[in-house]
Amino acid sequence: MIVEDSSRRFQWRVLAVAAGLSGLFLVLILQLIRWQVLERDTVLTVLSAPPASPRAIYPARGRILDRYGQLIATDVYRWDVGVSPNALREQEQEQLAQTLAPLLGRPPEELLAKMRAAPEASYVLLADEVEEPIGEQIAAMNWFGVSAEPYPRRYYPQGELTAHVLGFVNLEGRAFYGVEEFYQEFLTGASALRNVSYSDAPLPTAFDPYIPSPVGRDLILTLDTSIQYLAETELRRALEYYGAQAGTILIMNPKTGEILAMVNAPSFDPNRFYEAPRNRWANSAISVPYEPGSVVKVLTLAAGLDSGAITPDQTFVDNGVLEVGGYTIRNSDRRAHGTITLTDILARSLNVGAAQVSLAMGPAIFYHYLKRFGFGQVTEVDMAGEAPGIVKAPTSPLWSESDLATNAYGQGLAVTPLQLITALSFIANDGVAMRPHIVRAMVDRGRVIPIRPRPYQRALQAETARLMRALMAEATARGIDADLVPGYKVAGKTGTAQVPTPTGYSEEAVITTYVAFLPADDPQVIVLVKLDRPTRFMWASQVAVPVFQRIANKLVRILDIPPDTMASGSE
Repeated sequence: MIVEDSSRRFQWRVLAVAAGLSGLFLVLILQLIRWQVLERDTVLTVLSAPPASPRAIYPARGRILDRYGQLIATDVYRWDVGVSPNALREQEQEQLAQTLAPLLGRPPEELLAKMRAAPEASYVLLADEVEEPIGEQIAAMNWFGVSAEPYPRRYYPQGELTAHVLGFVNLEGRAFYGVEEFYQEFLTGASALRNVSYSDAPLPTAFDPYIPSPVGRDLILTLDTSIQYLAETELRRALEYYGAQAGTILIMNPKTGEILAMVNAPSFDPNRFYEAPRNRWANSAISVPYEPGSVVKVLTLAAGLDSGAITPDQTFVDNGVLEVGGYTIRNSDRRAHGTITLTDILARSLNVGAAQVSLAMGPAIFYHYLKRFGFGQVTEVDMAGEAPGIVKAPTSPLWSESDLATNAYGQGLAVTPLQLITALSFIANDGVAMRPHIVRAMVDRGRVIPIRPRPYQRALQAETARLMRALMAEATARGIDADLVPGYKVAGKTGTAQVPTPTGYSEEAVITTYVAFLPADDPQVIVLVKLDRPTRFMWASQVAVPVFQRIANKLVRILDIPPDTMASGSE
C-alpha cells in the first residue's frame, strides 16, 4: 500500500512533488467535506441562548422506535416558570420566593434577586427545564403574576447509543442530522402524504404503548437496539484496547439493505448535544470519506472477472515491484511472491497483483465498475448529511496512470464506511445491492406505510458474485482463520491504509478496516469494522478482525443464522 518514487534523483524529486500535491489535494477535499458537514452555518443557531421571555412553542414531533418497539425518540414536556415583577408588591415577591424555592430547587434569595433586578419588567424567567409534575403543581396554584408554561422537548431514552442515527432537535425545535432532520416534515405533520401504500397488517402489540403518538406521525427503524448495543460496546472496548482515536461499526442485511446497527465513537448525548464538541455531531459512517485500503481489492478482482479482462484460473508474476506511470509499487510485506493466483492476491493482500488486474482492464472499464459499485456518489440513505466520497476520473487533469494502479488497492480514492459496505453488498447479494435504509416503516395515525427494499442497477453477473464469494472465503480461511466464526464460512477482506497528509502519506498513522459477510454461500449479514489510528497494533488483521470476530459470534445467535457445513482447519 505504499507508493514509492524511482531511484533516479531528478525523477525522485519530481515524483515527490507530485505525490505531495496529490496528498494535499485529497486532504483539502476531505477537509472541504468535513466543513460542509460539520460546520454548516445553520448549525450555529443551536448554541443560541434560551429566551428571557416565554418561548415560542415549536411543533411537536412523532415518536421513533426500533424494529421491535423499543422507544428511542419522543417528546416530553418541560416547563418555563416566570414572574411579572411589576405586578407584585415587595412582600408578595418575598412570599413567592419562599414558596417556589423548594419546588424549583433554588435558594429563595436567588429567586428574589431575579425579581428585584428588573422591578418594572412584565416577565422574568425564574427557571426553565422544570419537570412536568412540578410545572403542573405551580400552574395549579393560580398565583397572580406567576406563569408556568409547558413546552415540548425532544428526549432520547437511549442517549449516546442512537445519537448518530437520529441526530438531534435543538431548543428552538430545529432538527439537525440523521433521521430527525431527514424526516423533519413527516415527523411534525408538515408534509402531505401522497401516493403511499398502506399495509393491511396491524402493528404488533409491542408498539401499542407508543404508537400512534399525539402527533400521529411516527417512524419504525430497521435498527435493532440489542445489536446496536453489542456494536457500541465492542467499539468502545476496541478503542480503549487498541488505543484508537475513533471508529465505526456497521451491520446490515445485504438482502434488504436494512441497517441493523450503526455506531461511531466518539459519540455524544443528543439530550445534551450542546455540551459536546461540534465535530462529534456528524455521523462519520455517512459523512466522512476516507481511504479504505485493500478492501477495494475484492472489487477490483470482481470487476476484472465480470468484464472478462481476467479469468478465474489466471495467474500473474509478482516480482515485488511494478513500475506504473513513473511510480514504483511494492507489496506491503516488501516481498516478491512469484507466480500468484487470484486467491493469493486476496489472502496475501498483494498490491502488485491487484494493480496488474486494474491495468489489464484499463481505465475505462475499471472506473466504470467503480461507478457501478457506488464510489463517488451518495448511497441515498435516508439520513441527513451524507457525503459522496472522492474518485478522480481519468478525464481530470489531476489523474495519472499511476492512479489506475493505486486505486486498485484502495489508495488515492475515498469512500464513506456506508459506501464501502454497500459496494461489497453487490458481491454478497448476487450482483445486485439494495439501497441502505434506516427506516423500516412510516406510521400515519396508526396506519403502516412499509418501506420496501430498493435495488440498485445490477453491477455484476450473479455468477461473478458467487465466484468472488468463494474466492473471498478461501482467502479468509488461508489468510485469517478458517474457524473465524466456528461453524460458518466467512468471506471478508482487510484494509490497512496510510493516512494522507499535505506532504504525502504518514508512516505511522493508519486506518484499519475489515468488511465481511456470512455465511459465505448465502450471506445473511454483512459487517464493517473501522478503527482510526490504532497505536497498539497497526494491521487490520490484528485490530479490526478480532472486533468482527467477537461481534459475529454473537450475531449468529441473535439473528438465529443456521450454520453451514464448512470443515474446520486451515491450510
